[in-house]
Amino acid sequence: MLAVATLEETITNLESLHHLNARHHNATRNYLEGKMVGKYWININNPRTPCNTLRSLRIPLSNPLTLTSKSSDMAQLAQDYHESIQLQDLPQFQPPDEDNVPLQHVLDHLKPRVLPNDKNDLAKMVKLHEVQQAIC
Repeated sequence: MLAVATLEETITNLESLHHLNARHHNATRNYLEGKMVGKYWININNPRTPCNTLRSLRIPLSNPLTLTSKSSDMAQLAQDYHESIQLQDLPQFQPPDEDNVPLQHVLDHLKPRVLPNDKNDLAKMVKLHEVQQAIC
């Protein structure tokens, strides 16, 4: 219990230090650049355009029109909508027809195999630096 209180006090002190540093940074920048005409001076008093905040979302396929304003529900609705759009134009799997019968016949006779040395390589865990090296 004492450790939790100490950690909370440390977090509070660090947050206040961060806030003070931000205030000092802004005051210094205003002192240095606030009197000269430049990008900073021009943007000091420009009105900021507000973000488009969605207060509620319509629940799809609800017979009486139903709205939700709960953030988690709105996020789930947006996720479901996004996934449905992503899957909308994907080609559907088609069963083999006359054109694909020879290809399917060849594929059915293939027996993929992995050599023992390759099995050992596949069983190894991938390390973070290997992933980063592959990406870069």
